[in-house]
Amino acid sequence: MRVRMDGGGRAARLEAGAEFTLLAPGVPRPRVVTVREVRAETSIVDPVAWQPTDKDTKTAHPVTPSALAFPAARVTVTGSADDVRLVKEAVAASSLLTTSGQDPASAVRGLALFVDTDGGWARVSGGAGHPITRLPLRTAADARHVADCCAHIAHWHQLHDLTHPDSSLSSMVRVSVEPLVGGFKPRSTGDIVCSYTPDGGEPQVQVQIHNQSGNRLWCVLLNLTDSYASSVHLFDGDFVGPGRAGTARRGEPVWLRLPPGREMVSGAATRDVLKVVVAENPLDTEPFRPPPCAAFDKGAARHGRAIRQ
Repeated sequence: MRVRMDGGGRAARLEAGAEFTLLAPGVPRPRVVTVREVRAETSIVDPVAWQPTDKDTKTAHPVTPSALAFPAARVTVTGSADDVRLVKEAVAASSLLTTSGQDPASAVRGLALFVDTDGGWARVSGGAGHPITRLPLRTAADARHVADCCAHIAHWHQLHDLTHPDSSLSSMVRVSVEPLVGGFKPRSTGDIVCSYTPDGGEPQVQVQIHNQSGNRLWCVLLNLTDSYASSVHLFDGDFVGPGRAGTARRGEPVWLRLPPGREMVSGAATRDVLKVVVAENPLDTEPFRPPPCAAFDKGAARHGRAIRQ
């Protein structure tokens, strides 16, 4: 049985497969629906583990997003026939990846990754982060590790590209970064370049989330590094009152530094992207913290030199 959900004129920005929770006062447990069909002004959805009543099927329900759908990342594998077979078999086991690429719509929207194999090694490219070191490729277990790294990059890009379906809500929240120690140069691109002090001291900044709406909003601040790490430790989820600001690290300075493995020499840099997630009700932050992958730098997500708001 299907339920009609009023998209409020923004249903066209939704994706089939997205998940929403119905906002109904007095209901003992959350009622979740997934989008089956996207239309111009409404979306047709399927209830998840609950049975709608006749009244439910005739009512436009207020909702809050709880999970968004993304196209699978397309992985192109090149090299010897045996290496290609190993990697493709491993990629096929991940819901975040595909080697198909035949769907025109997916080809336009999906992330494109490339795995080049040669002489028992594989190199993954196509992501927006720091280049990845070569990975061994001699066994099926090695191929699964290559696929895990591709899936990790795909997950990171999903977080990086995350947007709220309701722009009227997200536009009322902004992130500010203020200098405390070290160089500080805002750029027209939205980047802020923070540099070490002349004597090698690490830069420090204050980061705040400003709620410019008239309602109390639940916020979490994602810190996405160019080493494909994601963390919520700066502001791990709390309500920010109308006209008020929440401060990262409970008011403590945010320290920025180059991650391990990158020497502090002229021109060395790393990039962190700060993205605030806004909702009217608390969300589970676990999807914002993908598991680590050994192929990437092991620096903590709080390390960085350039911050993009």
